[in-house]
Amino acid sequence: MLSGKKVETNLRGGHMTEYDVRKLYEQQQEHDRITALHANHGVLTVHYADGTVEVYKKRKFLKGLKKIRSRNERIL
Repeated sequence: MLSGKKVETNLRGGHMTEYDVRKLYEQQQEHDRITALHANHGVLTVHYADGTVEVYKKRKFLKGLKKIRSRNERIL
């Protein structure tokens, strides 16, 4: 028994941290918001609100798209 103190612990015995889930969700939604799409000769460019870009190229033999540039690079 505890001596009058309220202690919240997780399964490993550490203290739990409270997060504002709505704020985190809104930040993630804003980060992943698409601002522009550009398609030109089988190349699809996706521009996101945080300034990052993903580039996809149409496959010749298989159906679908292949990612040729990830969101790690910022293009201004």
